[in-house]
Amino acid sequence: MQEEALTAKQIEVRDRVLDPGGERPIFDPGLAEELRGELETHLAPIAASLEPKDQLFVNKQKLKDAQTCEGLLYSRIHDLFVINSAIARGTLAHRSVQRLIGSDYQLTPLDAVHGLFGDLVEDPGGDSTGEFVQAMGVGARAELCSEVADMVIKFAMDWPRLKRAWNPRVESRIAASFGGGVIRMSGKVDLAIGNERHGAAGVFIADLKTGFERHDNLYDVRFYALLETLRSSVPPFRIAVYYLDSGQCDWLDVTEDLLRSEVRRVLDGIEVFHRVRNQRKDQLVRNPNGLCPYCSLIDDCEPGQASVALRETEA
Repeated sequence: MQEEALTAKQIEVRDRVLDPGGERPIFDPGLAEELRGELETHLAPIAASLEPKDQLFVNKQKLKDAQTCEGLLYSRIHDLFVINSAIARGTLAHRSVQRLIGSDYQLTPLDAVHGLFGDLVEDPGGDSTGEFVQAMGVGARAELCSEVADMVIKFAMDWPRLKRAWNPRVESRIAASFGGGVIRMSGKVDLAIGNERHGAAGVFIADLKTGFERHDNLYDVRFYALLETLRSSVPPFRIAVYYLDSGQCDWLDVTEDLLRSEVRRVLDGIEVFHRVRNQRKDQLVRNPNGLCPYCSLIDDCEPGQASVALRETEA
């Protein structure tokens, strides 16, 4: 069968980002165990303070919140964060891409999106995003569906079809536990491609973003790189953030220094996370940021209210 002709953008993504067949680094085979040992050692005091029933669940968002605003982190910890159309759009776009690739491209992007929306309207299944979609009016739901379709079509237009031989994983869960299981770090990778090559790194990990370009989004995939290293004992060779609106891709080649730096960031974030979840709201340090409008604590947060008012004035 003749291969499908690629667009200029697809060739760019294939050759500059995915780089199939390119050279791959070889890491010290003991690196993953060394990183795990460092995490276990520094997390031991926190683990010792936790009851078995009182697990600490850490993901990329909580780590990012820990470095953004304690109020925002508190809101996320206590499930007070407010879902909106922008957040739902990103989640639904990822799930639709999962259907597209999972069907081996037998579904069109529109089929994948409309099928997902139809399933959620019929049965949200206790999922917060599904419940949000089901509760929308017909017009608003149609608008959101159109926005999600736009994202998924852009993915299909920009990326070459992912071959079965590349072992694509979409919405793939990875995790690592510490302190006998009382501390658990986990993530859901938007897209992972490839596998270890005879001891050499071979996995590429990408986060697909539906919003504006932000440099700190690379921290999300750095976290995934660490989790993949702990899980597979071999680091990925490259991590990337792909912005569906602009077609821009920011990527980093994974190095030992990058992974060691991420260990330190994760340890700092977990320390803040552990402290904040046991604090009173009036003890939290509030730092205004772009997510203030969606934080449940905004009504009693003067810095956040001032930030939102300033943004509205500048809009």
